[in-house]
Amino acid sequence: MKFFSAQHDGGRAGFTLVEVILAIAIATGILVVALSFYQQAAGLRGQILEASDRISAIRLLMDRLTTELRSTRAHDWEGFTGDAASLRFVRTEALSPAAWTRAQPCTDLKLITYGVTTGLAGTNTIITGITRAERSVIEPRQGRAATTLDAAPSTNTVVEPLTDAIRFLHFRFWDGSAWLDSWTDVVPPLAVEVSFGIEPQPDDALPEEYPFEVFRRVVLLPGGRESDPLDLFAGVVSETKSSLSKP
Repeated sequence: MKFFSAQHDGGRAGFTLVEVILAIAIATGILVVALSFYQQAAGLRGQILEASDRISAIRLLMDRLTTELRSTRAHDWEGFTGDAASLRFVRTEALSPAAWTRAQPCTDLKLITYGVTTGLAGTNTIITGITRAERSVIEPRQGRAATTLDAAPSTNTVVEPLTDAIRFLHFRFWDGSAWLDSWTDVVPPLAVEVSFGIEPQPDDALPEEYPFEVFRRVVLLPGGRESDPLDLFAGVVSETKSSLSKP
């Protein structure tokens, strides 16, 4: 049954009210479906970009940490210190040409410290980011044996926030026979295992039971030895002298 009818010039009939309402409803439905698909696509694109940024941040930090660990060296009063969430070691780097023109003393030794920032998520303490600190290590003339850590210069320390994309961090240290949860020694370990994660670690899970995706790398340290390289060198020299002194 027609509720509305209109006559135009030439005797042609117009649309009924039901047809007009039905057309508006169909157009509205199509528009709603199109907007819904657009919102889903935009949300998925945002999630992909966010995940890509996080993975890029993890890759860059992993490469930087790997490069610095591979250039670490034994140091008799700074040493190598690490635990599950922090690292502290001395590395060598090439001096820039400008360093040779400075009036102040310069050194190719840098003390590098990696740590974490924490925050509260409800009642739980979680990792909110990773920081890096660097300062020059200048050894005084009176010798390293007479120098303590408190006497070392600390005014040139530079603290750098690296990323807030990483919410899980765990280090382990290889001593040649087993993985250790901490390391404190003059000589670096033979290797360091680095593990990153995007999601916070659950309170009821151990680091090795981290249930989410983990990015892990084992970094071999050329400067890590089971004994001090200086002691090895001194031993070789003494053996050579004794052999030369024999008739």
